[in-house]
Amino acid sequence: MKWLLKLFVFSLFLWIAASSLAQSGTTLQLFVERDSLTLYVASGPLWLGDLEFRTLNSQGVVQSVRLGDGFDVLKITGGYADTGTCFVYTLSGATPPLPDACSQPNRVFRRDVTRADVFWYDFVTNRARTVSVFGSGVSLMGELCSPDLPNCPLSWNVIPSLTPSPTEIPIIPPTPPPSPTPTDPLQAAYAQAAAYDYRQGNAVWLPIYQTFDDVEMVLVPPGCFDMGSEDGNDDEKPAHQQCFDRPFWIDKYEVTNAQYKRCVEAGECKPPGDRKYYDDPAYADHPVVYVNWYYAKKYAEWRGGALPTEREWEYAARGPDDLEYPWGNEFIADNVVYSRNSNGKMAAVGSRPGGAAWVGALDLSGNVWEWVSSAYKNYPYQPDDRREDLDGTDISRVLRGGSWNYDVHYARCASRGRDDPSIRYGNRGFRVVVGVPVS
Repeated sequence: MKWLLKLFVFSLFLWIAASSLAQSGTTLQLFVERDSLTLYVASGPLWLGDLEFRTLNSQGVVQSVRLGDGFDVLKITGGYADTGTCFVYTLSGATPPLPDACSQPNRVFRRDVTRADVFWYDFVTNRARTVSVFGSGVSLMGELCSPDLPNCPLSWNVIPSLTPSPTEIPIIPPTPPPSPTPTDPLQAAYAQAAAYDYRQGNAVWLPIYQTFDDVEMVLVPPGCFDMGSEDGNDDEKPAHQQCFDRPFWIDKYEVTNAQYKRCVEAGECKPPGDRKYYDDPAYADHPVVYVNWYYAKKYAEWRGGALPTEREWEYAARGPDDLEYPWGNEFIADNVVYSRNSNGKMAAVGSRPGGAAWVGALDLSGNVWEWVSSAYKNYPYQPDDRREDLDGTDISRVLRGGSWNYDVHYARCASRGRDDPSIRYGNRGFRVVVGVPVS
Protein backbone atom coordinates (compact mmCIF):
# COMPACT_ATOMS: atom_id res chain seq x y z
CA MET A 1 0.00 0.00 0.00
CA LYS A 2 1.57 3.30 -1.12
CA TRP A 3 1.10 6.41 0.89
CA LEU A 4 -0.90 8.94 -1.12
CA LEU A 5 0.86 12.29 -1.13
CA LYS A 6 -1.29 15.23 -0.02
CA LEU A 7 -3.93 12.94 1.41
CA PHE A 8 -4.32 12.02 5.04
CA VAL A 9 -3.78 8.34 5.66
CA PHE A 10 -5.06 6.71 8.77
CA SER A 11 -3.28 3.68 10.15
CA LEU A 12 -4.95 1.26 12.52
CA PHE A 13 -2.74 -0.97 14.71
CA LEU A 14 -4.45 -3.79 16.56
CA TRP A 15 -2.48 -5.92 19.02
CA ILE A 16 -4.14 -8.94 20.57
CA ALA A 17 -3.33 -10.10 24.10
CA ALA A 18 -2.26 -13.68 24.50
CA SER A 19 -5.62 -14.96 25.69
CA SER A 20 -7.45 -13.27 22.81
CA LEU A 21 -5.01 -14.53 20.19
CA ALA A 22 -5.97 -18.08 21.01
CA GLN A 23 -9.59 -17.45 20.07
CA SER A 24 -10.91 -17.77 16.52
CA GLY A 25 -13.52 -15.67 14.79
CA THR A 26 -12.76 -12.45 16.68
CA THR A 27 -14.12 -9.69 14.47
CA LEU A 28 -13.93 -5.90 14.42
CA GLN A 29 -16.02 -3.78 12.09
CA LEU A 30 -15.15 -0.19 11.25
CA PHE A 31 -17.76 2.24 9.93
CA VAL A 32 -16.16 5.40 8.54
CA GLU A 33 -18.55 8.22 7.69
CA ARG A 34 -18.34 11.93 6.99
CA ASP A 35 -18.35 13.06 10.59
CA SER A 36 -18.33 9.90 12.67
CA LEU A 37 -16.32 6.74 13.22
CA THR A 38 -17.77 3.60 14.78
CA LEU A 39 -15.82 0.62 16.07
CA TYR A 40 -18.11 -2.40 16.43
CA VAL A 41 -16.91 -5.60 18.08
CA ALA A 42 -18.89 -8.22 16.18
CA SER A 43 -17.39 -11.04 18.24
CA GLY A 44 -14.95 -11.08 21.07
CA PRO A 45 -13.56 -10.51 23.61
CA LEU A 46 -11.17 -8.24 21.74
CA TRP A 47 -8.21 -6.27 23.05
CA LEU A 48 -8.47 -2.62 21.97
CA GLY A 49 -6.01 -1.05 24.39
CA ASP A 50 -3.35 -0.38 21.74
CA LEU A 51 -5.67 0.63 18.92
CA GLU A 52 -3.97 3.53 17.15
CA PHE A 53 -4.87 6.16 14.57
CA ARG A 54 -2.05 7.75 12.65
CA THR A 55 -2.41 10.70 10.26
CA LEU A 56 0.12 11.73 7.66
CA ASN A 57 -0.28 15.19 6.14
CA SER A 58 1.11 16.48 2.86
CA GLN A 59 4.26 17.77 4.57
CA GLY A 60 5.01 14.28 5.85
CA VAL A 61 4.27 15.13 9.47
CA VAL A 62 2.83 12.17 11.34
CA GLN A 63 0.31 12.59 14.14
CA SER A 64 -0.53 9.59 16.26
CA VAL A 65 -3.42 9.04 18.67
CA ARG A 66 -3.79 5.79 20.55
CA LEU A 67 -6.98 4.61 22.25
CA GLY A 68 -5.16 3.05 25.17
CA ASP A 69 -3.21 6.08 26.41
CA GLY A 70 -4.27 9.12 28.38
CA PHE A 71 -5.32 11.22 25.39
CA ASP A 72 -8.74 12.61 26.23
CA VAL A 73 -10.24 12.81 22.73
CA LEU A 74 -10.03 9.24 21.42
CA LYS A 75 -9.92 6.82 24.32
CA ILE A 76 -11.21 3.42 25.34
CA THR A 77 -10.91 2.71 29.05
CA GLY A 78 -10.45 -0.86 30.20
CA GLY A 79 -8.90 -2.24 27.01
CA TYR A 80 -11.21 -5.19 26.44
CA ALA A 81 -14.51 -5.16 24.58
CA ASP A 82 -16.98 -7.99 24.20
CA THR A 83 -19.42 -8.99 21.48
CA GLY A 84 -21.88 -6.31 20.53
CA THR A 85 -19.97 -3.34 21.95
CA CYS A 86 -19.88 -0.15 19.86
CA PHE A 87 -17.49 2.74 20.36
CA VAL A 88 -18.78 5.78 18.48
CA TYR A 89 -16.67 8.89 17.89
CA THR A 90 -18.65 11.83 16.54
CA LEU A 91 -17.62 15.33 15.58
CA SER A 92 -19.11 17.60 18.24
CA GLY A 93 -22.51 18.88 17.14
CA ALA A 94 -23.04 16.25 14.44
CA THR A 95 -25.95 13.81 14.72
CA PRO A 96 -25.21 10.88 12.39
CA PRO A 97 -27.40 7.78 12.67
CA LEU A 98 -25.91 4.76 14.41
CA PRO A 99 -24.96 1.77 12.26
CA ASP A 100 -27.52 -1.03 12.41
CA ALA A 101 -24.92 -3.14 14.21
CA CYS A 102 -25.20 -0.84 17.26
CA SER A 103 -28.75 -1.82 18.10
CA GLN A 104 -28.28 -2.14 21.88
CA PRO A 105 -28.14 1.35 23.42
CA ASN A 106 -26.63 0.07 26.67
CA ARG A 107 -23.66 -1.31 24.73
CA VAL A 108 -22.90 1.93 22.87
CA PHE A 109 -20.20 4.25 24.20
CA ARG A 110 -20.23 7.67 22.56
CA ARG A 111 -17.47 10.27 22.51
CA ASP A 112 -17.69 13.78 21.11
CA VAL A 113 -14.57 14.79 19.19
CA THR A 114 -14.00 18.54 19.24
CA ARG A 115 -10.51 18.71 17.72
CA ALA A 116 -10.56 18.59 13.93
CA ASP A 117 -6.84 17.80 13.74
CA VAL A 118 -7.43 14.30 15.09
CA PHE A 119 -10.66 13.70 13.21
CA TRP A 120 -10.89 11.51 10.09
CA TYR A 121 -12.64 14.03 7.84
CA ASP A 122 -10.68 16.46 5.65
CA PHE A 123 -12.25 19.86 6.27
CA VAL A 124 -9.82 21.57 3.92
CA THR A 125 -10.84 19.68 0.79
CA ASN A 126 -14.31 18.82 2.15
CA ARG A 127 -13.72 15.14 1.40
CA ALA A 128 -13.35 12.01 3.47
CA ARG A 129 -9.77 10.97 3.98
CA THR A 130 -8.35 7.75 2.61
CA VAL A 131 -8.39 5.04 5.27
CA SER A 132 -6.05 2.07 5.44
CA VAL A 133 -5.69 -0.71 8.02
CA PHE A 134 -2.30 -1.85 9.21
CA GLY A 135 -1.15 -4.50 11.67
CA SER A 136 2.37 -4.29 13.06
CA GLY A 137 3.24 -1.82 10.34
CA VAL A 138 2.15 -4.18 7.54
CA SER A 139 -0.83 -3.38 5.33
CA LEU A 140 -3.49 -6.03 5.88
CA MET A 141 -6.50 -5.02 3.84
CA GLY A 142 -5.33 -2.56 1.24
CA GLU A 143 -7.20 0.66 0.53
CA LEU A 144 -10.60 0.50 2.15
CA CYS A 145 -12.15 3.95 1.81
CA SER A 146 -11.44 6.42 -0.94
CA PRO A 147 -12.31 10.14 -0.72
CA ASP A 148 -15.49 9.61 -2.73
CA LEU A 149 -16.71 6.75 -0.52
CA PRO A 150 -17.04 8.18 3.00
CA ASN A 151 -19.20 5.35 4.37
CA CYS A 152 -17.14 2.21 4.33
CA PRO A 153 -17.94 -0.78 6.58
CA LEU A 154 -15.29 -3.46 6.84
CA SER A 155 -14.76 -6.73 8.64
CA TRP A 156 -11.40 -7.90 9.88
CA ASN A 157 -10.96 -11.34 11.36
CA VAL A 158 -8.02 -11.20 13.72
CA ILE A 159 -4.95 -12.97 12.36
CA PRO A 160 -2.97 -14.51 15.24
CA SER A 161 0.23 -14.89 13.21
CA LEU A 162 1.01 -11.19 12.81
CA THR A 163 4.69 -10.36 13.35
CA PRO A 164 6.09 -6.88 13.91
CA SER A 165 7.63 -5.05 10.97
CA PRO A 166 11.36 -4.39 11.36
CA THR A 167 10.62 -0.69 10.87
CA GLU A 168 8.15 -0.54 13.76
CA ILE A 169 8.86 -0.56 17.48
CA PRO A 170 6.91 -3.51 18.92
CA ILE A 171 4.25 -2.64 21.46
CA ILE A 172 3.94 -5.17 24.27
CA PRO A 173 0.26 -5.48 25.15
CA PRO A 174 -0.66 -5.23 28.83
CA THR A 175 -1.34 -8.39 30.77
CA PRO A 176 -5.01 -9.24 30.16
CA PRO A 177 -7.33 -9.27 33.16
CA PRO A 178 -8.32 -12.62 34.61
CA SER A 179 -11.28 -14.43 33.04
CA PRO A 180 -14.15 -14.02 32.86
CA THR A 181 -13.76 -10.60 31.29
CA PRO A 182 -16.58 -8.11 32.01
CA THR A 183 -18.64 -7.32 28.94
CA ASP A 184 -17.83 -3.59 28.66
CA PRO A 185 -15.40 -1.02 30.12
CA LEU A 186 -17.85 0.41 32.65
CA GLN A 187 -18.76 -3.04 33.93
CA ALA A 188 -15.05 -3.80 34.23
CA ALA A 189 -14.54 -0.60 36.21
CA TYR A 190 -17.41 -1.33 38.59
CA ALA A 191 -16.23 -4.91 39.04
CA GLN A 192 -12.79 -3.60 40.04
CA ALA A 193 -14.41 -1.19 42.50
CA ALA A 194 -16.55 -3.96 44.00
CA ALA A 195 -13.46 -6.13 44.51
CA TYR A 196 -11.47 -3.37 46.20
CA ASP A 197 -10.79 -3.91 49.93
CA TYR A 198 -10.13 -0.50 51.49
CA ARG A 199 -8.39 -2.16 54.44
CA GLN A 200 -5.45 -2.86 52.12
CA GLY A 201 -4.95 0.87 51.66
CA ASN A 202 -4.59 3.36 48.83
CA ALA A 203 -1.76 1.65 46.99
CA VAL A 204 -3.71 -1.43 45.88
CA TRP A 205 -6.25 0.70 44.01
CA LEU A 206 -5.34 1.24 40.34
CA PRO A 207 -6.89 4.48 39.01
CA ILE A 208 -9.70 4.12 36.49
CA TYR A 209 -10.31 6.92 33.99
CA GLN A 210 -13.40 7.44 31.85
CA THR A 211 -14.47 10.31 29.61
CA PHE A 212 -18.07 11.45 29.77
CA ASP A 213 -19.14 14.18 27.31
CA ASP A 214 -15.52 15.26 26.79
CA VAL A 215 -14.80 15.52 30.54
CA GLU A 216 -12.38 13.02 32.03
CA MET A 217 -13.43 11.58 35.39
CA VAL A 218 -11.88 9.10 37.82
CA LEU A 219 -13.64 6.37 39.74
CA VAL A 220 -13.63 6.45 43.55
CA PRO A 221 -14.24 2.97 45.00
CA PRO A 222 -16.26 2.15 48.13
CA GLY A 223 -14.43 2.29 51.43
CA CYS A 224 -13.91 4.06 54.75
CA PHE A 225 -11.60 6.83 55.97
CA ASP A 226 -11.13 9.14 58.94
CA MET A 227 -12.55 12.56 58.12
CA GLY A 228 -11.02 15.61 59.77
CA SER A 229 -7.89 15.90 61.87
CA GLU A 230 -7.11 16.04 65.57
CA ASP A 231 -3.98 18.09 64.76
CA GLY A 232 -5.70 20.72 62.64
CA ASN A 233 -7.96 23.67 63.31
CA ASP A 234 -10.90 23.37 65.66
CA ASP A 235 -13.32 23.06 62.75
CA GLU A 236 -11.48 19.88 61.66
CA LYS A 237 -12.17 18.14 64.98
CA PRO A 238 -13.09 15.54 65.97
CA ALA A 239 -11.64 13.12 63.45
CA HIS A 240 -14.36 10.59 62.72
CA GLN A 241 -14.90 7.67 60.36
CA GLN A 242 -16.96 7.99 57.19
CA CYS A 243 -17.81 5.09 54.86
CA PHE A 244 -19.10 4.70 51.32
CA ASP A 245 -20.90 1.57 50.17
CA ARG A 246 -21.01 2.58 46.48
CA PRO A 247 -18.40 3.99 44.08
CA PHE A 248 -18.75 7.39 42.44
CA TRP A 249 -17.05 9.37 39.68
CA ILE A 250 -15.27 12.67 40.31
CA ASP A 251 -13.71 15.02 37.77
CA LYS A 252 -10.02 14.38 37.23
CA TYR A 253 -9.45 18.14 36.98
CA GLU A 254 -11.13 21.30 38.17
CA VAL A 255 -13.77 22.48 35.68
CA THR A 256 -12.09 24.62 33.03
CA ASN A 257 -13.21 27.76 31.24
CA ALA A 258 -13.68 25.77 28.02
CA GLN A 259 -15.87 23.20 29.74
CA TYR A 260 -17.95 25.81 31.56
CA LYS A 261 -18.41 27.77 28.34
CA ARG A 262 -20.32 24.87 26.81
CA CYS A 263 -22.96 25.23 29.51
CA VAL A 264 -23.14 29.00 28.98
CA GLU A 265 -23.50 28.54 25.23
CA ALA A 266 -26.26 26.00 25.85
CA GLY A 267 -28.16 28.69 27.75
CA GLU A 268 -28.05 26.77 31.03
CA CYS A 269 -25.28 28.62 32.90
CA LYS A 270 -24.42 32.24 33.56
CA PRO A 271 -20.95 33.49 32.59
CA PRO A 272 -18.48 34.29 35.38
CA GLY A 273 -18.91 37.60 37.18
CA ASP A 274 -15.50 38.72 35.90
CA ARG A 275 -14.77 37.44 32.39
CA LYS A 276 -11.10 38.37 32.02
CA TYR A 277 -9.97 34.73 32.14
CA TYR A 278 -13.15 33.22 30.73
CA ASP A 279 -12.91 35.25 27.50
CA ASP A 280 -9.15 34.81 27.03
CA PRO A 281 -8.32 31.72 24.89
CA ALA A 282 -4.99 31.44 26.70
CA TYR A 283 -6.94 30.40 29.82
CA ALA A 284 -9.23 27.84 28.18
CA ASP A 285 -7.51 25.03 30.12
CA HIS A 286 -7.43 26.94 33.42
CA PRO A 287 -10.04 26.55 36.14
CA VAL A 288 -13.14 28.66 35.68
CA VAL A 289 -13.22 31.25 38.46
CA TYR A 290 -15.45 34.13 39.52
CA VAL A 291 -18.30 31.64 39.75
CA ASN A 292 -20.30 31.45 42.95
CA TRP A 293 -21.74 28.33 44.59
CA TYR A 294 -25.03 28.67 42.73
CA TYR A 295 -23.28 28.87 39.35
CA ALA A 296 -21.18 25.81 40.20
CA LYS A 297 -24.23 23.87 41.34
CA LYS A 298 -26.11 24.72 38.13
CA TYR A 299 -23.23 23.57 35.93
CA ALA A 300 -22.92 20.29 37.84
CA GLU A 301 -26.63 19.63 37.38
CA TRP A 302 -26.32 20.42 33.66
CA ARG A 303 -23.67 17.70 33.49
CA GLY A 304 -26.07 15.25 35.14
CA GLY A 305 -24.08 15.30 38.37
CA ALA A 306 -23.65 17.40 41.50
CA LEU A 307 -21.06 19.24 43.52
CA PRO A 308 -19.23 16.75 45.73
CA THR A 309 -20.29 16.58 49.34
CA GLU A 310 -17.59 17.54 51.81
CA ARG A 311 -16.96 13.92 52.72
CA GLU A 312 -16.86 12.78 49.06
CA TRP A 313 -14.26 15.43 48.31
CA GLU A 314 -12.07 14.50 51.28
CA TYR A 315 -12.30 10.76 50.63
CA ALA A 316 -11.24 11.28 46.99
CA ALA A 317 -8.33 13.41 48.20
CA ARG A 318 -6.89 11.27 51.00
CA GLY A 319 -8.35 7.76 50.74
CA PRO A 320 -8.38 4.99 53.36
CA ASP A 321 -4.77 5.81 54.26
CA ASP A 322 -6.01 9.17 55.65
CA LEU A 323 -3.15 11.01 53.95
CA GLU A 324 -2.22 14.53 54.99
CA TYR A 325 -1.89 15.58 51.33
CA PRO A 326 -3.27 13.84 48.24
CA TRP A 327 0.16 12.40 47.39
CA GLY A 328 1.32 11.44 50.89
CA ASN A 329 2.08 12.69 54.39
CA GLU A 330 5.04 14.93 53.57
CA PHE A 331 4.62 18.30 51.92
CA ILE A 332 6.23 18.55 48.45
CA ALA A 333 6.10 22.06 47.01
CA ASP A 334 6.39 20.89 43.38
CA ASN A 335 3.14 18.94 43.77
CA VAL A 336 0.93 21.95 44.45
CA VAL A 337 0.25 25.48 43.16
CA TYR A 338 0.23 27.65 46.30
CA SER A 339 1.30 31.07 47.51
CA ARG A 340 5.06 30.47 47.44
CA ASN A 341 5.38 29.11 43.91
CA SER A 342 2.34 30.39 41.98
CA ASN A 343 3.84 33.72 40.86
CA GLY A 344 0.60 35.29 41.96
CA LYS A 345 -1.72 33.42 39.61
CA MET A 346 -3.48 30.14 39.03
CA ALA A 347 -2.14 27.49 36.65
CA ALA A 348 -3.61 25.28 33.94
CA VAL A 349 -5.37 22.22 35.34
CA GLY A 350 -3.16 19.16 35.74
CA SER A 351 0.05 21.22 35.75
CA ARG A 352 1.38 19.38 38.83
CA PRO A 353 1.09 15.66 37.99
CA GLY A 354 3.11 14.71 41.07
CA GLY A 355 0.21 15.88 43.19
CA ALA A 356 -2.18 13.20 41.95
CA ALA A 357 -4.43 11.63 44.53
CA TRP A 358 -4.77 7.85 44.95
CA VAL A 359 -7.74 7.79 42.53
CA GLY A 360 -5.89 9.82 39.88
CA ALA A 361 -7.53 13.22 40.47
CA LEU A 362 -5.29 16.28 40.19
CA ASP A 363 -5.22 19.72 41.83
CA LEU A 364 -7.14 18.63 44.91
CA SER A 365 -4.45 20.61 46.71
CA GLY A 366 -3.94 24.18 45.61
CA ASN A 367 -4.56 26.04 42.36
CA VAL A 368 -8.10 27.19 43.26
CA TRP A 369 -10.46 26.61 46.17
CA GLU A 370 -13.26 24.24 45.23
CA TRP A 371 -16.91 24.72 46.15
CA VAL A 372 -18.57 21.61 47.58
CA SER A 373 -22.25 21.07 48.19
CA SER A 374 -22.10 21.00 51.99
CA ALA A 375 -23.20 23.83 54.26
CA TYR A 376 -20.59 24.75 56.86
CA LYS A 377 -21.37 23.00 60.14
CA ASN A 378 -19.33 21.57 62.98
CA TYR A 379 -18.08 17.99 62.92
CA PRO A 380 -18.87 15.16 63.05
CA TYR A 381 -20.23 15.21 59.53
CA GLN A 382 -23.84 14.00 59.50
CA PRO A 383 -25.62 14.13 56.15
CA ASP A 384 -29.04 14.15 57.82
CA ASP A 385 -28.45 17.36 59.82
CA ARG A 386 -29.49 19.53 56.83
CA ARG A 387 -25.90 20.38 55.84
CA GLU A 388 -26.75 18.85 52.44
CA ASP A 389 -29.93 20.92 52.10
CA LEU A 390 -29.26 22.54 48.73
CA ASP A 391 -32.07 25.07 49.10
CA GLY A 392 -30.61 26.85 52.11
CA THR A 393 -29.38 30.39 51.35
CA ASP A 394 -28.64 31.67 54.86
CA ILE A 395 -25.54 29.61 55.62
CA SER A 396 -21.96 29.52 54.40
CA ARG A 397 -20.92 26.79 51.98
CA VAL A 398 -17.69 24.84 52.33
CA LEU A 399 -14.60 25.37 50.16
CA ARG A 400 -11.85 22.74 49.93
CA GLY A 401 -8.25 22.39 48.78
CA GLY A 402 -6.63 25.79 49.22
CA SER A 403 -5.51 27.93 46.30
CA TRP A 404 -2.70 29.71 44.49
CA ASN A 405 -2.68 32.60 47.01
CA TYR A 406 -2.95 30.56 50.24
CA ASP A 407 -0.15 28.91 52.20
CA VAL A 408 0.66 25.25 52.77
CA HIS A 409 -1.64 24.85 55.77
CA TYR A 410 -4.68 25.07 53.48
CA ALA A 411 -3.28 22.53 51.02
CA ARG A 412 -3.96 19.73 53.51
CA CYS A 413 -6.77 17.30 52.71
CA ALA A 414 -8.55 18.01 56.00
CA SER A 415 -8.46 21.81 55.70
CA ARG A 416 -11.84 23.54 55.48
CA GLY A 417 -12.73 26.92 54.05
CA ARG A 418 -16.12 28.60 53.89
CA ASP A 419 -17.86 31.59 52.34
CA ASP A 420 -21.19 33.10 51.43
CA PRO A 421 -22.51 31.07 48.47
CA SER A 422 -23.09 34.24 46.43
CA ILE A 423 -19.42 35.32 46.58
CA ARG A 424 -17.38 35.25 43.35
CA TYR A 425 -13.60 35.51 43.57
CA GLY A 426 -10.65 34.79 41.30
CA ASN A 427 -9.49 31.87 43.42
CA ARG A 428 -12.74 29.87 43.61
CA GLY A 429 -13.56 27.00 41.25
CA PHE A 430 -15.09 23.54 41.55
CA ARG A 431 -15.32 20.01 40.17
CA VAL A 432 -18.25 17.61 39.64
CA VAL A 433 -19.22 14.17 40.94
CA VAL A 434 -21.52 11.67 39.19
CA GLY A 435 -23.04 8.70 40.95
CA VAL A 436 -22.86 5.12 39.70
CA PRO A 437 -26.28 3.71 38.70
CA VAL A 438 -27.64 0.96 40.90
CA SER A 439 -27.54 -2.25 38.87
